[in-house]
Amino acid sequence: MHMGPRKVIWIAGATGRIGQAVERLLDHGDYVIITTDTELDVTDHEAVLQYVSINRPNIVINCAAMADEAACEAHPVEAYRVNAMGARNLAAAAWSVGASIVQLSTDDVFSGTERGSYNEFDTVLPRDNAYAKSKIAGENFVRELNPKHVIVRSNWVYGAEPGYWLADLLMAARTGTPFPVAENQLSSPTSVTTLAASNDVYLVSLDDEHIEKLIASSPYYSKNVISKDAYNTPEDVTTVAVGAVVIARNDVSDADVYNFLYGVFENIDTLGHDKAKELSLEFASSVTAVPYHPGAVAYFADKGITVK
Repeated sequence: MHMGPRKVIWIAGATGRIGQAVERLLDHGDYVIITTDTELDVTDHEAVLQYVSINRPNIVINCAAMADEAACEAHPVEAYRVNAMGARNLAAAAWSVGASIVQLSTDDVFSGTERGSYNEFDTVLPRDNAYAKSKIAGENFVRELNPKHVIVRSNWVYGAEPGYWLADLLMAARTGTPFPVAENQLSSPTSVTTLAASNDVYLVSLDDEHIEKLIASSPYYSKNVISKDAYNTPEDVTTVAVGAVVIARNDVSDADVYNFLYGVFENIDTLGHDKAKELSLEFASSVTAVPYHPGAVAYFADKGITVK
């Protein structure tokens, strides 16, 4: 029997094949599972924000995608709306309530021209099609907008249920029906059950060689050490991280932004999480990608720091 409050997991795109598998394999006794599909348009930023603010998920699993390559080529704008902007909206909304996001992606973010297998440290070079390019755009949004993210790149997902190519192949073999297959492609097919299965997660340190390689391919990463006190790990974990930037709409008042910053930086010592120790005025005033809100400008000015 589960004791205490249960974590809330939101599966977006839950009626798709992977979404159904994820929901089926999650323990409904340990988690509160909420699901949406076409009734919630992930490309509608305001609708996604409203849904998150009402349901307050702890984890968002993004199974919503436009995955048919031919359809993506025929409708590239829609492919980018769903695969890129949808991922952006979910990542930002999840971060607004402190939730993690699991982004389902694809091996098509690699060109496929290299011999051997790929790993997460290899430089991405998406295949020349709308599907691959829209999925890597979605990955980039997730990385930039939610530091608490996991990106899963699968390929040739199969299952025993009707509609999967494996089921169609087996049926063709039983009936003696010709079944066209590519003869010039190599892959590592992924079982939908294995992909959806939940397992324990371990924090693994990266060595300097792979950290430098990852930063070279994705400059928004930086070397970071997760203290053993942050997640009760046996030892500190050396890894990479991205900086998080709080974005405010233009209609947020100067006073609200000023008070938000005051509340954070005047109470750092009382924040419970170990990562709060890394917050500093120097780092917070170093953002150059977007302009500072007037309320933030006023707060930093009171601290003797000029920002624009």
